[in-house]
Amino acid sequence: MSVVHMTRLCALIAVMLTAAPVVASADTAPPILTGIMADLAAMSGRRADFTEEKHLASLTTPIVSQGELLYRRPAYLEKNTTSPKPERLVVNGDVLTIQAGSDGVARQIDLPSHPVVQAMVDTIRGTIAGDLATLQHYYTITEDGDRAAWHLTLIPIDPRMARQIKVIDVTGRGIDVQRIRTTEANGDEDLLTIKTIE
Repeated sequence: MSVVHMTRLCALIAVMLTAAPVVASADTAPPILTGIMADLAAMSGRRADFTEEKHLASLTTPIVSQGELLYRRPAYLEKNTTSPKPERLVVNGDVLTIQAGSDGVARQIDLPSHPVVQAMVDTIRGTIAGDLATLQHYYTITEDGDRAAWHLTLIPIDPRMARQIKVIDVTGRGIDVQRIRTTEANGDEDLLTIKTIE
């Protein structure tokens, strides 16, 4: 699995599916992000459908996939792609499991053995734990709009992540993320459109 692919999953879950109280002070956290996380604090999990468009410089048309995202407190994250090819990504504990195809063999990655991926997962877990300082450790976060219609810009400050990702733009309404656009360092883009189910 590529670092960029894992970054997309981590950024998505960290911003969209988090369900934990915020412990960072209002002086250090962007007000919109603080409010969104506070709104999600009472939820034990989220489920959403997604459509993903990958725009690659080498292709004239985007690669489109669809599927479902799941989060369960305290730290279970899952991305199930149903089309065009089935794929399942699960982060549980210190293990990332990847399964391609409905009858494919599951491959496991020990996160502590892969520091870059571990750093991205730590970003999620810090958010899930309500530790906004962890998210701010990896990203410079700016915001605009209000709680009804908002936009967050995440720029990696960790050099390892910055070599892969240029910027992540997240837009949403209320507690629902609607779109996540990831611009890679090489100019390729990934657009994730999300419809929260519960």
